[in-house]
Amino acid sequence: MALVKVVLTVVLFYCLIATQRYWYFLISWFVNVAVIASISWWIARRITRDFLCKTIFPRVDPTGKAVLITGCDSGFGHMTAIELNRIGFFVFATCLDSNGEGAKELLTNAQYRNRIVTLKMNVTNPDEISAAFDRVQHVLSDSSSGTNELYAMVNNAGIGLSSPIEWAKENSLDPYDTHIDVNTMGVIRVTRKFLPLIRKSKGRIVNLSSIAARTNLLGINPYSVSKAATSKFTEGLQEELAPFGVTSIDVNPWFFKTPILNPQNIITSAFKRYNESTEDVRTTYGPEWLRRVAKGVVTLVTDPNIVIQHPEQVVDTLVDAITSAEPDAVYRVISPGIRGIFWVISDFLPWELIIYSRRLLNKLQDLRKVNVDEYLSDSMFK
Repeated sequence: MALVKVVLTVVLFYCLIATQRYWYFLISWFVNVAVIASISWWIARRITRDFLCKTIFPRVDPTGKAVLITGCDSGFGHMTAIELNRIGFFVFATCLDSNGEGAKELLTNAQYRNRIVTLKMNVTNPDEISAAFDRVQHVLSDSSSGTNELYAMVNNAGIGLSSPIEWAKENSLDPYDTHIDVNTMGVIRVTRKFLPLIRKSKGRIVNLSSIAARTNLLGINPYSVSKAATSKFTEGLQEELAPFGVTSIDVNPWFFKTPILNPQNIITSAFKRYNESTEDVRTTYGPEWLRRVAKGVVTLVTDPNIVIQHPEQVVDTLVDAITSAEPDAVYRVISPGIRGIFWVISDFLPWELIIYSRRLLNKLQDLRKVNVDEYLSDSMFK
């Protein structure tokens, strides 16, 4: 069938070339207008966003404003909490463990310790979300806190432990249900609970999805599914909450060097699910597939040509989303080189060629020499 499509494409190509004098001028005019309009819009956007919004238009004044950030034990949430505290916002930093090292480091490293509060919150636990909400309301009502409104919330908490769909206990939907519960439903639960405070302040909701919400890579389907749902949830909020003066923003980072990209944790979790799967599944996939998954994980999360080494780029983007006079509806935080490849493969090519391109990239990855032995142990191969 693929050969038939190729032959038909070639035949149609030559037919269109032969008859182009009858229709080309129409397309040429349309393309010229579209290209010039697109370039004009792009330049205007860059001038507005990168010059006017950062040098002339006033930034959001942090005085008296609070920001709630989920997932502050480490990574983007931890770094963003410290930065927002530094520039003057009151920060509610939620952590899985409010007595853990991450929470303690927040209080130690915060420039203004009287303007940061750590809260225990598991985004899958409605009781903990309600308890955090009550604490936030109490602080906002306390005149001595120096803040009286929740201006923004950053839904950052998430997980990234994926594996093939059959690697799970029989009749289990893990890891899909786990990822959706944290990465999607967690965002929805927290947003639903704190929305009255954001609506009152006419503030901003910033949700971290991922570039993986728009394209998929081998082995991370559960993660991509959950992030795609989060991205669409944010898109819906942009229309739903605009009449109330609430701005909803979708931040799509590429893969950055943070604790979530720990290859040992990802591989161990995937192999645990493999060993819990049925005997038929284990026989079908086998040790070679296990090594392939491990190789893919190590390449994806450790290769400096893929993983961006400076997570501060995401922190700067989150700060801009909260403080800019005119924030973007969607931020894509990605290096220029990967952005170009991503644009061609995901936005420009026909869908079938996108699939072929991904499969070709997977085959090229299989040819790479990657040492995964340090991440494997005999106990993984039961």
